[in-house]
Amino acid sequence: MVRQCLKGDFKAAKSLNDVLIQAYDLMFAENNPAGVKAFMTEMNLLENALRLPMMPLSEGLHEQVKAFLKNN
Repeated sequence: MVRQCLKGDFKAAKSLNDVLIQAYDLMFAENNPAGVKAFMTEMNLLENALRLPMMPLSEGLHEQVKAFLKNN
């Protein structure tokens, strides 16, 4: 998205942002960093481990993260 903006292609950048808006909402729906870690786990970038008092995403929200990544 940033690269598109730097090239002056704001229409393409907006299109990418429009897709990512749902991801932003999912990442921060319950708590930070659990949402970010859930995305990164599903992308095989790290293990979804959190220390108390943080809790992982609820099962339902985590399924929404998986569905988003599968469809986008």
